Amino acid sequence: MQQLISCLFLLSALFAPWGLRAQEVADSILTYQDFMRRVQEHHPVALQADLQTRRGAAALQVARGAFDPKSYFDLSQKFFEGKDYYKHLEGGLAIPTWLGLTFYTGYQQTEGIFLNPEASTPEAGLWQAGASLTLGKGLLIDERRAAFRQAEIFQTLTRWDRQVMLNQLLYEAGAAYLAWVEAFYARKIYEESPRLAQERTAAVAEGARLGDRASIDTVEAAIQVQTRQVSLESALLAEQQAKVMMDLFLWQDGIVPLEALPYQQPEDWRAVLTTLPEQERSWLTDSLLIGHPMIQQYRLKQQSLSIEERWKKEQLKPQLDLKYNAINQPVNGNPVAAYSPDNFTWGVSFAFPLFLRKERGGLELTRVKIRETQLQQTQKMAELEVKATQAWLLYNTLDRQIGVFTQTVQDYQTLWQGERTRFSIGESSLFLVNTRESRYIQARIKAVEMAVKRQKAALSLEFALGRLGATSIP
Repeated sequence: MQQLISCLFLLSALFAPWGLRAQEVADSILTYQDFMRRVQEHHPVALQADLQTRRGAAALQVARGAFDPKSYFDLSQKFFEGKDYYKHLEGGLAIPTWLGLTFYTGYQQTEGIFLNPEASTPEAGLWQAGASLTLGKGLLIDERRAAFRQAEIFQTLTRWDRQVMLNQLLYEAGAAYLAWVEAFYARKIYEESPRLAQERTAAVAEGARLGDRASIDTVEAAIQVQTRQVSLESALLAEQQAKVMMDLFLWQDGIVPLEALPYQQPEDWRAVLTTLPEQERSWLTDSLLIGHPMIQQYRLKQQSLSIEERWKKEQLKPQLDLKYNAINQPVNGNPVAAYSPDNFTWGVSFAFPLFLRKERGGLELTRVKIRETQLQQTQKMAELEVKATQAWLLYNTLDRQIGVFTQTVQDYQTLWQGERTRFSIGESSLFLVNTRESRYIQARIKAVEMAVKRQKAALSLEFALGRLGATSIP
């Protein structure tokens, strides 16, 4: 796999203009910020997250549709054995309003030898205009208004849904990139160790040939070369595996997955580090309360359930509806020429369940949902606070340790260089040189691990606070 990657990179370099070679070297570095930007812009999950806002807008449009004016037309006739039994034509417009008042206007015309007398109209038909009003159940809030309010909340909720999805995606992507950083620079360090061991083996073999070194030292030197070669192969495997995992997050417009072949290396591991501001521990709770998308989701769900509770309470009232229509016969096509307030139709309807078992049961179920949501929010808040606190404590601990361990690495380097000097003048043994060198190599790798681990802690803190990919949400 490594040979294939090297060949592909070599071919791309051969076919590129010579004047662009320096630019190619710069372009081969995939920075942390550029990687996260590409993930947020092109990954399928990020594109799915963007669809959530469209879902909310569509749901709100559906709810608004309940208040759209509605035109209607109906024509029915009956013919039997050559007789025109009846003809009934009716059409009009209904305009619902926010206050539960619906306005009507329309035209009606009937004729026929077997027409129901109450449905009879003058030959020119009748124009009508009126309204219906709910005075009992549905006066303060009805199903349409409740659905609209909940759709408004749902629209905001989908924006927080988008944030939750992006927060999770960018956390996983950032962790994959940091794993690649750690594996890449560990491999770079391990690449130096076989070369150093081979140079020392050659020197020991020459010293043994001249009689300055014991022959057994050549065996020990050879074993050291073999051991470090195995460590290098393991580091190469770890790097390739980390790179494959990172490739899963590189896409183009959510359709074609890309490989990170053009990107031969991440940015310097020291450049990836994020410095968090010094804060008191209490700011974690404040940050969670203010902006975490999951907490906002629970709050919006409670608001939606509160609207549902209002509607359920409203259903405990009796149904009382009034309807009034002024009717008039058109004269010469003028629908209001012969208008008289004495011509009208009206009606009242009343209904009330005696036991209200369905209504009271529905109200109690809604209240149970509200309580469940409150408990879920409390639990989630506690979980997020623990995760944020753990990440915050780990970051600060590693930050202090890195400050100390930087000097430790320098000290290991000093010991190693001093031991090499002593070995070159015959005052030290091959075992001590190998030991000093191995500890120096492990210290350098440990320094990279600690730095990356600190960055992962910063990433985990941002994830626990729900800030990854955060945007301003009204």
